[in-house]
Amino acid sequence: MSIQKNEIGQFKKINDFSDIESNEYVLKWLDGIKSTNARLSLMQNFCNFLEKTPTELAQEHQNDLKLDVLKRSNIAKKQLNNFFGYLTNTDDKKWKNTLNNKKIDKAIAWNSARQYVFSKLLSFYSRLGIPIKYKKKEKPPELSKNVREKTWRENINGEKRAIEHNNKKECLKQIRDSFNSLRDKTIFLGKMSSSLDDVDLFNLRIGDFRDGYLPDYNICYLQGNRQKDNVLYQTFFGNEACNMIDLYLIDRLDKTNKKGNRKLTKIPKKEYLFVANNKQMKGRYFTEKMKEIVDKLELANITPKSLRRYFNTHLEKNSINTSIIRRLMGHKGDIGDIHYNQIFEQAKEGEKEELGRFFNENIDPLISLGNGNRKITKLDKEVERIKAENKELKEKLYDLAKIVENMNKLISDKEASITPKLPKVDFTDKDKEFQENEMMKFKKRSDRIQEIKESLKKITQD
Repeated sequence: MSIQKNEIGQFKKINDFSDIESNEYVLKWLDGIKSTNARLSLMQNFCNFLEKTPTELAQEHQNDLKLDVLKRSNIAKKQLNNFFGYLTNTDDKKWKNTLNNKKIDKAIAWNSARQYVFSKLLSFYSRLGIPIKYKKKEKPPELSKNVREKTWRENINGEKRAIEHNNKKECLKQIRDSFNSLRDKTIFLGKMSSSLDDVDLFNLRIGDFRDGYLPDYNICYLQGNRQKDNVLYQTFFGNEACNMIDLYLIDRLDKTNKKGNRKLTKIPKKEYLFVANNKQMKGRYFTEKMKEIVDKLELANITPKSLRRYFNTHLEKNSINTSIIRRLMGHKGDIGDIHYNQIFEQAKEGEKEELGRFFNENIDPLISLGNGNRKITKLDKEVERIKAENKELKEKLYDLAKIVENMNKLISDKEASITPKLPKVDFTDKDKEFQENEMMKFKKRSDRIQEIKESLKKITQD
């Protein structure tokens, strides 16, 4: 970490990984990983703690592996264990830092430090092809978490009671119907059906939706690697999510055209699927928005992350193959069933119809929420306005049809002519009464035709 002055003379901390980010070992470690800053920061701290470079760390461990098994010092394992003790500032004899006298200013939570050291840092060695082998008992145990933190609860007479699994859909419907923003409701349904993390959901482009859409089932195939650990996911937006995405994109296109005085027919494929002020959504946005809704409904512990757990548990309870669930969610593991493995592999190659049919028939019905108590949105009101205008237009067209029908009748009966001519009157006849009768008939026909023309003109103007 270094300090620099910004444009107005204030001091500002900035991340500076220049010492390690160009290191060849670090580059190989981070190859293919999208989110690199967190890992670079961790490696920087690890190197500072040991006062060594990434190259020295890798070569020390590699040289140690070349020794006879009885002569190895397991130097890398000792360094990681002591770094864990440094991060947690623990007094536990087994994990206390005894490598040096360094103390961290602010200790990191036990489970967080456990993941940093024995997952992220450990991958530095494994991705270089020189893995460090840990037995399960050799790693610090994961501290048990408070069960109440994960249990969905509702307020009943002032008491927070656990929500039974069979009643969770009703709570999810309440949350969905409480979103005022069409975009937020779309994000919620997208997460419900795909189980994607916020960061992976917000990395999607409009092209991902259009290219993956399967019109026969009204679902959308999504494929990528999770930003968290680069593990493959193959999942879907379900029917409800796709319907809402269509409405959201129509509304977004309309706002874009009005704001910029443009005439776009489609939003470009390269733009992000979900945006705020025309910029990519921040990962924390939806977490905070959903917390507002959950608190308002007097519910507890229902978070975007817990939606993934619900997705997992609900499918398991309905006998969906666990290896399929893992692939949908982007968890590590192969699909043991030959048939399902084949259709997932076909989807990876672009042949996604069979996997789409499986999802449509077996997964989508389980995770769909149904109509519920819908809240009237601005878009709903706009739809109603258009329906009313269409009804009025139909009535005008009906009136126009009646007028045309009357005109045709008049013409067919030879009682009127669009271009009326003077009646053939024998002016040699001196009978004045006969002439007046003929002229009166002509005037009536002319007045009727003029009346029809005025009606047509009025309808056209409307």
